[in-house]
Amino acid sequence: MGFGRPLLVALACAAAAGCADARRPAAADPGAGKSPVPPSGASGEVSASPTAVPAGELEVTSLPSLATARLLGTAVPLPGGDVLLVGGEGGATGPLDTAEVFETARVSWRGTRGRLAFARTRHAAVALADGRVLVCGGSAGGPALRTAEVYDPARDEFLPTGDMTVPRAGHSATLLPGGSGDGRVLVAGGLDDGGRVLDTVEVFDPSTGTFSPAPGRLSEPRRHHTATALASGAVLLAGGLLSGPGDPLRASATADLYDPGSGLVRRAGSLAGPRAEHTATRLASGHVLLVGGTTHLPEPGARADAEVYEPGPSWAEAGSFAPVESPLACPRTLHSATLRPDGTVLIAGGTTAPFPELLPVTVLLEVFVPDALGRAPTAPYGGLPATGLFVQPVGPAGEPVVLPGAVQGLTAHAAALLPGGAVLVAGGADAAFGRPVAVARTAACGAPGTIPAPRE
Repeated sequence: MGFGRPLLVALACAAAAGCADARRPAAADPGAGKSPVPPSGASGEVSASPTAVPAGELEVTSLPSLATARLLGTAVPLPGGDVLLVGGEGGATGPLDTAEVFETARVSWRGTRGRLAFARTRHAAVALADGRVLVCGGSAGGPALRTAEVYDPARDEFLPTGDMTVPRAGHSATLLPGGSGDGRVLVAGGLDDGGRVLDTVEVFDPSTGTFSPAPGRLSEPRRHHTATALASGAVLLAGGLLSGPGDPLRASATADLYDPGSGLVRRAGSLAGPRAEHTATRLASGHVLLVGGTTHLPEPGARADAEVYEPGPSWAEAGSFAPVESPLACPRTLHSATLRPDGTVLIAGGTTAPFPELLPVTVLLEVFVPDALGRAPTAPYGGLPATGLFVQPVGPAGEPVVLPGAVQGLTAHAAALLPGGAVLVAGGADAAFGRPVAVARTAACGAPGTIPAPRE
């Protein structure tokens, strides 16, 4: 690539430090830290000092390492509080056919008894209503896969199920709400085995183990988009890439709504701008928070903004998008966003530019604090007049809270909420070269002990 490792590492460290310095809070003031000042002025900039999270509000802990370094793995909570980490990429080994389980009570990782039938990366995995996990599509290093399998926690094995109607990679899989979807899963978009971006959707029925095409089609082909189940039963599909490999990368600025009753899709309006490989989190209020992502054409870059989708009362009403006034501490894409029990959202890692193999990741954590939209009365920041605020947690001396491990393992990682409210962050890519790592951490609010100590 023309760059030596020392230079790339220096670039990574400098960029991470630059993000921290750009909006580094002053030392936390015990009296002021609990009441951040809302965004001021038309620019949306935030006053730095009052936005500091109270010291000790967020505690980061290193965990035992994964058995296999992996990036682009998927993390799915299991019944009882454990977490399944599936597939992804292992560097020179390519896509992985292995999975690991984080045993929360033992604070340890173990391999599953059975392997996947196919190595998979850029796949989708989702917990079914009965506690099993559907794993579908992706790539084994070549064209997109059509196959699917189901992980059974009771047997600790992967079992075959019916194939999808078309091969897909970079698609979404969303559990439909019980009342309207009866435990079915919506699978949408992705890249097919010919390199074409798909506008089709299909539904997996766990009672028969089969996939069936839905009559509706997306308003635009999408891959690396987000899909979020709404309280109404509809599914919001937002952003994504419109183009396939070999073509100029174009991100979408539109969204669709899927209706599980009819199987039809309708346009849900326009985003603040094009986004792909962003995150979408349904807040306690039912609104959806969209954070970061890549823009690609016309100007490649990682986004440092967010917006909130306010759903209509039913699929027939599209709802609307509104920008969040507060900016992120850093541009982010391929990051994670996890809803915590207090209604706030923990944002971790991500690349600060659209090409993670060349440019660094951020080590910063930040927390999105919703106002009345999020209805999070237990959050220690309340009283914001707009759509919420991004705040950078700080330690006792006012230093930004980061995940241990400096610049390693915080892009294309997996994240999941654990019992007790801690957020598990596992695997990911090395900052400079995109190499997978085996690190794992938790970020927990409140007093130590949210995660029990490992058993001897």
